Amino acid sequence: MTIQLPEVSELGAKFDLLSKALRDQTQKDVFCEILNTEEACRYLKINRRYLCTLKENREIAYSQHGKIVRYRRVDPDRWMEEHRISPR
Repeated sequence: MTIQLPEVSELGAKFDLLSKALRDQTQKDVFCEILNTEEACRYLKINRRYLCTLKENREIAYSQHGKIVRYRRVDPDRWMEEHRISPR
């Protein structure tokens, strides 16, 4: 079987579209993984004061630059898993 030149061109264009879509989705996923304080509170369904207490007691991991505090989504997940009570 031989591939005609227009077919190769079409295949290349489809590959480029797929590559761009994958790159865009990967970038979106990375930004969805970073939570600010408000988003972390909503995600954990806790109030801001309790999250600040967890942060101050270093019970939950976070990153801070000046007054800006950010949480990776895995950090609240890890905290929840560490405080999970298994059934008997």
